[in-house]
Amino acid sequence: MIDAFDKKQLDIDTMSRFVEHVSGCLDCQEEYEIYYIMKYALSDDEIMDKEIASQPIPVQRLVNSYDFKALVTYRLREAASKLDKIKRNDYYNRCLFAIAQFCVVLMAVFYIFSNVFM
Repeated sequence: MIDAFDKKQLDIDTMSRFVEHVSGCLDCQEEYEIYYIMKYALSDDEIMDKEIASQPIPVQRLVNSYDFKALVTYRLREAASKLDKIKRNDYYNRCLFAIAQFCVVLMAVFYIFSNVFM
């Protein structure tokens, strides 16, 4: 699951559960660090240089300094921030939809009453 999370292949619900669990589980955080050690520190430099270059600058700095604990924290915070934005957007969309429905009902009521009393 760590590999799928790192490659951003998890759906929103699974990613939410993953981030919640790993953020509170030191053993899983350590396993995630080991994943990065295996991925970056023990891999072929030529291949990894290309992959690291495609990452955001904060990730590049953390990988180049071999600070995998901070990299895990960064990735978890980044995912949590993304999830918060998605939840906020979903909430605002639901509110807007409810307001639109209310307006449609209100217009229908005004239309009905304007035809009845004219």
